[in-house]
Amino acid sequence: MTGHANSGSLGVLVSSSHFSLNVWLCIINKSYITLPKQASVVLLKALVTYVAANAFHDSDDHVDPPQCHENTRVTVIEKIMDWVTSKIDTESFIMWLYGPAGAGKLAIARKIAELCVTHNLLLASFFFFRLNSGCNTMKAFASSIAYQVTCEVPASRALIETIIENDPLILSSLLENQFTKLILDLLRLLSEQGHFLQRSLPPLIIIDGLDECLDQEVQTTLIRFVTSHS
Repeated sequence: MTGHANSGSLGVLVSSSHFSLNVWLCIINKSYITLPKQASVVLLKALVTYVAANAFHDSDDHVDPPQCHENTRVTVIEKIMDWVTSKIDTESFIMWLYGPAGAGKLAIARKIAELCVTHNLLLASFFFFRLNSGCNTMKAFASSIAYQVTCEVPASRALIETIIENDPLILSSLLENQFTKLILDLLRLLSEQGHFLQRSLPPLIIIDGLDECLDQEVQTTLIRFVTSHS
């Protein structure tokens, strides 16, 4: 199994087998401000409708999920964690993790998620699964990531609520449009407002099993979109 880092502005880890992309992680800086619960009620009701909770790394929908046995894949996991924590490749924001089918990429992704939760490094996760109708398309991808962002970055809640109020169809629009407005532009605005200076929060998004998304064209769209913003 091999990892290769590329430069950019958005951190991404991509795992693949036979060059079919499977796993990637995105690093984004965030902030933390507590807002009244009332401000997020409308947002959550609209957003949750489009969320695939069973695609989260800690979903109880996964029966006997693959796991890394003790003292296995240690070198790969350590390298990824060193990258996530900026100990290596500090100017590289895309890491490609690839290997043959059965090499354990899913188990590694789950292990990284667990470690990052322990160290407060995980912002969001999305695990594609071909046999699950809620996890084998991109329909719930951006909204699921956005929902998890609201949980970790309360300052984003009122902003997303406003976006949905101004454009009620945003959650069913093109993937690029959703990801740009609900995540990238939102975090950029928070950065410009100085929220990132107040508190450092989880900088990592994990996406596993991209090749299990049934629409290969949309897979390509996502890859091109992410790399164009990295």
